[in-house]
Amino acid sequence: PATHEFAARLLATGIRQDLISRQLWDTASFGYLKVLSAALERARLEPDAAAGRGLVWTVVPRADRARYGVAMHEIEGLIDVVRKASEAEVALVLKECDDGSYYGSSRSKGAVDLAAVCAGLGGGGHAFAAGFTSYDDVPVVLSRFRELLDRAARGDRTDSADQVVERAEQAR
Repeated sequence: PATHEFAARLLATGIRQDLISRQLWDTASFGYLKVLSAALERARLEPDAAAGRGLVWTVVPRADRARYGVAMHEIEGLIDVVRKASEAEVALVLKECDDGSYYGSSRSKGAVDLAAVCAGLGGGGHAFAAGFTSYDDVPVVLSRFRELLDRAARGDRTDSADQVVERAEQAR
């Protein structure tokens, strides 16, 4: 109730909440729209991932951000667009950082604990939203993420990042 009362007092001052809301939530540069477009074009749906619950993922290379003059903080909300795919329980966006590493942002609709998945990759978060950083190439990152995701979706124990790396190296 206190929050609502405070909001009512603010509105009573005559502030333009529509302008504030638009500036905060509904305004982006044209460059962002171009990066978003490229990311959505790159998006892939893997219906068998997450033990058959589905994974949708995409990558944002730093070259896209550079081409359109978009900073990393501007693409934080991209995961919220990708996760809308009704066919997938889990969404992942891999954003290439300026140093060549990848920051993975993931979201779950509730059936898979992403905190466990991302912890296995050296990251963290909570069940519905978690992230990690990796210096590996995209195919390696995706392979590790898929493996941990499938284990978590089946309710199996999630291995540490070192254990996943060891198995990947043995498979080579």
